[in-house]
Amino acid sequence: MCQPILTISFYLFITCEDKPFRSKKFSAALGISRLSFAPAEKMNEMLGTEIGAATVFSALLENADDVQLVFDKDVLKEEYYGCSDGTTTGYMKIKTEDILQKFVPFTKHTILFVEV
Repeated sequence: MCQPILTISFYLFITCEDKPFRSKKFSAALGISRLSFAPAEKMNEMLGTEIGAATVFSALLENADDVQLVFDKDVLKEEYYGCSDGTTTGYMKIKTEDILQKFVPFTKHTILFVEV
């Protein structure tokens, strides 16, 4: 989870497992000058997870209402999406189409799609 400096916006970035995170490319894709990672306490408060366990499924939580979901466009190329179950030891595999067309609309979140 990343937080833009000097604002109160939070982003949960959904990407492919083998793709390295480059904050400069990510912030440029969002049109933001700089980003910083949210503190562990804020991540736990908003997503109900610890560092290393962020999951799209946290979008179900009330505290996550202010978190913007950001999907890497490369995720759309995959039939399945694997993600954390909210712990650092458990994972789930679900159809990408189900995440985008069923789960996210159910949470009432919007999605930003970026190329990084």
